[in-house]
Amino acid sequence: MVNINSYYFHAPGIISRVLDQNIGQTVGQLSSGIETVLVIPNRGQVKVLNEVGSRIWILSDGKRSGNEIIRMIYSEYEVGENIAREDILGFLFEMVERGLLLISEIPVNDQ
Repeated sequence: MVNINSYYFHAPGIISRVLDQNIGQTVGQLSSGIETVLVIPNRGQVKVLNEVGSRIWILSDGKRSGNEIIRMIYSEYEVGENIAREDILGFLFEMVERGLLLISEIPVNDQ
């Protein structure tokens, strides 16, 4: 079940590439113009995440809880805390439902 205390990490078999349109900026830092392409080979699907979705994908490394991800997005973007919480939990739920993210109740190493 998706909640703020769980840890989120990429499902095996998902191929992702973060594209940063800002030359000279490090991927993973706050920047506009990033997108993430997810390839799901066993379904023959490709998904593209926008900037905020990409940032959540990057932060979903199994080492950060949902609450930590929410706080980071809240601090990096001009959005209210309640809106950030609702939107991010909704995004995480959708990604888990689609099998793109997995959940753990404890931090996950080597993701």
